Amino acid sequence: MRKCKNSEATFWRTASPNPETSCVEWIGCRWRGYGTVWYQGNRWRAHRLAWTFKRGSIPDGLFVLHKCNNRRCVNVDHLYLGTHLENVRDSLACGSFRTVFFKGNSYNALRWRGDRE
Repeated sequence: MRKCKNSEATFWRTASPNPETSCVEWIGCRWRGYGTVWYQGNRWRAHRLAWTFKRGSIPDGLFVLHKCNNRRCVNVDHLYLGTHLENVRDSLACGSFRTVFFKGNSYNALRWRGDRE
């Protein structure tokens, strides 16, 4: 994982604008599709650190969500704060909700217990 040497300028050099989507995509290390970076001794998801640099701290209980549904995007104009529920609903709506349970079964493949009589 790239060491960011405690510099915002170093962070932004590891992102590249995509003129087709207007996303600013993280080109450094990724984990599960999200950019990751070490900053001041902590591992950050790149979009969360971008938010912190440009908009300030992230309040407790809130998540940084992507309007563009691009996990690599660190463009703060494409990010917004939301709750866990909003994050799950957003990921369900765009089809990116992938939770794996036991033995590799996908969450989407399981039936709800409530649909049985």
